[in-house]
Amino acid sequence: MAITSVPVRTNPYSRPSRLFKNIPTYLHRQISTIVRIFRTYRPFRLFAVPGGLLFLAGFAIGLRFLYFYLTAGGEGKVQSLILAALMMGSGFFLVVVGLLADLIGVNRNLLEGLDWKVQQIEEKLGNKKQYTD
Repeated sequence: MAITSVPVRTNPYSRPSRLFKNIPTYLHRQISTIVRIFRTYRPFRLFAVPGGLLFLAGFAIGLRFLYFYLTAGGEGKVQSLILAALMMGSGFFLVVVGLLADLIGVNRNLLEGLDWKVQQIEEKLGNKKQYTD
């Protein structure tokens, strides 16, 4: 078997890219697209994971407050208690938002299925009513 080397040439640089100006701009666009897609198709995971982590961090800070409160004879770190309450409340709120977003997504899927079935029935009956939005 004969092996041959084939030189590969590239076109010369003629102008800057029109797709994106620089790599940070490209990364920003791609990350925002990924987050939007994730928010649409996996809303519970998008909201519940950060919410759960925030809740656990607040819980750990609350345990820290409780430790200092019990070992220091009633003297606790009140700032830790306030931060723990804020973090646990925010984490719980994010999990609830994730649940609601997931329910809205399920409802959207059911409505899309019903809309498709209605369109199929209308086509069979010969009523070709066009939707105008």
